[in-house]
Amino acid sequence: MLSDALNLLDTHPAVEALKTLLPEAIVFGGSFRSRLPSPESIPSARRKEVLRSERRRATDGCVMACLREYGSSGEALRTTHGSRAWPSGIVGSVSHKGTVVVACVAEAHRYPALGIDIETITDVEFGKLGEEILDPPPGVLEPVASNLSFSVKEAVYKASFAQNRESLDFSDVILYWLPDHKYRGRALVKGLLSFEIRCSNVEGWVVSAALATHLSV
Repeated sequence: MLSDALNLLDTHPAVEALKTLLPEAIVFGGSFRSRLPSPESIPSARRKEVLRSERRRATDGCVMACLREYGSSGEALRTTHGSRAWPSGIVGSVSHKGTVVVACVAEAHRYPALGIDIETITDVEFGKLGEEILDPPPGVLEPVASNLSFSVKEAVYKASFAQNRESLDFSDVILYWLPDHKYRGRALVKGLLSFEIRCSNVEGWVVSAALATHLSV
């Protein structure tokens, strides 16, 4: 398998959950924690640098693995905006949190753009921010509800930016949750761009995906 050949990552529940959310996409990722040297062997001033370097290498490996499994020999180079320039006919997204990284790709003819996000569930109080702009899904308890909403909006931002290179505020994204499925819905960006949204929580993590549709409202 390509993953074995690249000697990449240990499995992680957030990545497995994202695969379930996106059966139509190719998803690759996991944790690179076991690849890191022991903290005691690295000068404290270099530990963040080592983490960033290893995260970058792992993310690039995930992107390559997705493209090769898709059948593409191309690359998805980083742009000056920090996003990726995906090969023609392919849309994709990446996300990372701590030592966990993930990438995914899909056919562009199915979705104009997509975005993914993974986050650890925290007990941080979102306060006024949460009340005004997070649009948490009804029926989901805190702190999961606000963390899910935050993650979904991050995924929507990535998908929206891939289409128009326009920065957004959280208040620019309005979430509408399906009444019969608390982890599914759609998002509107500035009342114009529409996105299908999917999310889940698993073992202390939330995962989200936003898929651009061809609908304008």
